[in-house]
Amino acid sequence: MACFAAVYLFCAVAFFTLRYIRPGLDFPQAVVDKQKAFINIVGKSSVPIRELEPTVSSFIKNIPQAITLSAIRPYPSDVHHLLALAAAIETDLILLLFLVFFFFRKRAFIPSKNILYFYTFFSVSLLLAIGFSVNNLGAIVRYRSIIIPLVVTIMATQTDWKTITNLLAGKNKKKSATAI
Repeated sequence: MACFAAVYLFCAVAFFTLRYIRPGLDFPQAVVDKQKAFINIVGKSSVPIRELEPTVSSFIKNIPQAITLSAIRPYPSDVHHLLALAAAIETDLILLLFLVFFFFRKRAFIPSKNILYFYTFFSVSLLLAIGFSVNNLGAIVRYRSIIIPLVVTIMATQTDWKTITNLLAGKNKKKSATAI
């Protein structure tokens, strides 16, 4: 974990400081420009967002917005057509799976924690990149489809389904016994 965190921190520092070494490597400005390009494309599923500035503080302030946009939207109130409804249902199911995973995750040893760390850091990075630059919900749904299989796989394989099944079976037995 420490290795992944160190590499992530190094890349974050490089993201914001390489422009001082070589002006052509101004990554924060590139993200700001990409966000402005998306904002200028007014679509049916575009949502208003706070605009980024190419500073560390602006990116930090916009992290909650980026995560909300890329991981939680579209909300049911964003549904205006059938495909948006499908995307909203998909998001709700993934959030439900996350809650099940959070409360019923396996405590046993994971064969390779490095794969788990890679999936987690890669997923968070991609969600942040999408959330920082895109304000169109249709595009967000398309772009995050790359990481949904990774996130769902992690949560589904690390959830203790046996405990959930036993809990549900126990409740069904109690209901059957009281009905008799």
